[in-house]
Amino acid sequence: MLINDAAVAADFLAAWNRLRAAGNDYTPALVSGDSIAKTLTVDGAEVTPWFAKTSAQQDLEFARGFINAASEGILFLFFNPGTFQDDPLHWTLLQNILERHNSQGQHFLPGLYLRGVVNQEIPLLTEAAQPTKNGQKPQPAVMDPSATTHPVALYNSGATPPLRLGQDVLVPRNIKDQFHNWEQELLGASMVNIHSKVIVIDPFGQTPVVMTGSHNMGFKASNANDDNLVILKGNAPLAAAYAVNIIAIYQTYRWNGYVEAHRDDPKVWHGLQPDDSWQAGYLQGGELAELKFWLGQTPLPGASRPAASGADVAVSANVARSVAVSGIRSNTKVPVRRRVAKAPARRRAAKAK
Repeated sequence: MLINDAAVAADFLAAWNRLRAAGNDYTPALVSGDSIAKTLTVDGAEVTPWFAKTSAQQDLEFARGFINAASEGILFLFFNPGTFQDDPLHWTLLQNILERHNSQGQHFLPGLYLRGVVNQEIPLLTEAAQPTKNGQKPQPAVMDPSATTHPVALYNSGATPPLRLGQDVLVPRNIKDQFHNWEQELLGASMVNIHSKVIVIDPFGQTPVVMTGSHNMGFKASNANDDNLVILKGNAPLAAAYAVNIIAIYQTYRWNGYVEAHRDDPKVWHGLQPDDSWQAGYLQGGELAELKFWLGQTPLPGASRPAASGADVAVSANVARSVAVSGIRSNTKVPVRRRVAKAPARRRAAKAK
């Protein structure tokens, strides 16, 4: 994301100068400076850049406030959001997101729409606890194609386990065999592993929020890395664009997983229907709730909404894209952002996450 604004640039330059003055150490001046953030106004939206290392995870606490206040939906892409933590003060932001579906939690909201992708195997988050071998961590899933691993986890609920997908959904496998009338994918020209760190909150609501940066959004990134986390509040077009990107990636992985699971099933594809009966499954239960979310027709806060299963989610990227392009929910009083691209990268080599 490129933010063309002098005040934001000055804030990043100040952080860079703190890093330069600190050398290869986390000095008190560096940590104290990173533990306080400025909220700046750009194109009518609030932009809050955070820098790590912080003294007490002030960056994560600031982000948690938005997650806990979400009233319509949360979407996310994570490469590695950090390890599972028992202490809520040390939770990854993924844990905070999933907690919104915990019926015993303080911020429980059963009707909250939730979709996300995690591209790492994380014990107690995407996977059950994993035993170590000779005191060493197991090899990452993405590094061992021969192993029975799940390098991709798709979330549509915080109350049920994610849909765990194997190597077949990743490059270079792709869909290179014929599957009914679907075209083969170009080998090496489509999907790659997720390396994003993005959270989008209420993209079609009154207070849309986007969080992104080099920050992995976990305790270690806040406590032992030189990272940045930019939180933008109130830019509706930007939030919609990020939301469309996330659901497109989610659906790509989901569809590739479905193809691999049903490739040899002659009954799985029934062809086109001669009438509108094919719509029936999309106009009830979780499918209808998902369509309403993307059309901006969400229920009142606290209203219950059935969750769709990971294997059956069917709202397409085209539907999402049409929502973003047509400007539904454009009553949000934020002008279209004209200067958005990629967030500034990490300013110096960080310790391993």
